[in-house]
Amino acid sequence: MKKKLVVTSLVIALIAIAVGGTLAYFMDSDEVTNTFTIGSVEIEQIEQQRKIVADAFTSELEAFQNDKQLIPVIRNDNAKNDKNFQDKIVTVKNIGKNDAYVQTYVAVPEVLIDANVLRIYGGTQGGWATPVEVGTVEESAIVDGSTSTVKYAVFKYVYNSKLAVGATTTPVIEGVYITQEADMDVAYDANGNATSAQFMMEGKVVVGFDATQKINVYVASQAIQERGFANATTALANFKAHPWAE
Repeated sequence: MKKKLVVTSLVIALIAIAVGGTLAYFMDSDEVTNTFTIGSVEIEQIEQQRKIVADAFTSELEAFQNDKQLIPVIRNDNAKNDKNFQDKIVTVKNIGKNDAYVQTYVAVPEVLIDANVLRIYGGTQGGWATPVEVGTVEESAIVDGSTSTVKYAVFKYVYNSKLAVGATTTPVIEGVYITQEADMDVAYDANGNATSAQFMMEGKVVVGFDATQKINVYVASQAIQERGFANATTALANFKAHPWAE
């Protein structure tokens, strides 16, 4: 059986709104890419963003750039068009010699999703089935050598149609944003330097995430040959559970 797995990560440098001012965090970014190939099933996970001209999004796409600055959007219902929205347009291309079925996993900090601080945009139309939460995993299980104990919620997205040779899926996700309701509680030392920070929602501290650290969003895509299977559900059921979902 011919399968493929591609893993990448998004690291966001966070700028969050603090009471009485703006607090900025600029952090190192990294990227994890692991590729496993058997036979002639080959996929490429493509990550892009819209170009910005004169402080406005355009329809032209460019390669995704890591180390983003993320601040709350002005309106949740118009998030994609908000200049505070951060693109992460993920598609999957079949670069092999056989038609294939595809699924993608997205891992995000669980406490930020549960508290409605962070939202993932997209993945519910254009051929992708509604995502299903399939478990949680600590970051140390995603990235070798990581000592982080941040817990991630893992969502699975299934592309319902077969992906023909040379074809590319519609975006599985299009970006991320901090919701308009999110706030920050910041502690400063005597010199005015921030010593700690926590997200706030409706006046309550979001416990379990240190807001001085980076926010990671990890993405992994899998593909399996189309030949011999009736549909995507049947084909993808032949995958052993992804390590993030075990």
